[in-house]
Amino acid sequence: EVYTQQGKYNEALQYISISIQLFVEFDDTASLLACRILQSQIYRKIGMSDKSLQLLHIAADSAQILGMRPLVKQAYEEIYKVYEDINIRKWGVFENYFKAGNYFQSRDEGSFAKVKYYELEVKH
Repeated sequence: EVYTQQGKYNEALQYISISIQLFVEFDDTASLLACRILQSQIYRKIGMSDKSLQLLHIAADSAQILGMRPLVKQAYEEIYKVYEDINIRKWGVFENYFKAGNYFQSRDEGSFAKVKYYELEVKH
């Protein structure tokens, strides 16, 4: 983690790779899980989201065995944002009005979605 805090991501990944080999050799699943999550976070920071998710999927399998799923869930939440606003829960019938544009997904920096409403008629 020290290398990561200093922004030395390549060094951190090298150190983690060595650690993973040792943890596999000694069958230390808990430490291996922690390494996979840290490795995933580093790949996310350097813009390799696909690799980051791949490692989280691997970590999720270990977390299931160890009963540590909340740890992996937290890592997933750092990548994805789920909107569960009170308005969406209360007015689920109007889901498309509240969520318009939120279905766009991208991991590319600077990407965005635009939604234009040309006409909206409401009758009670």
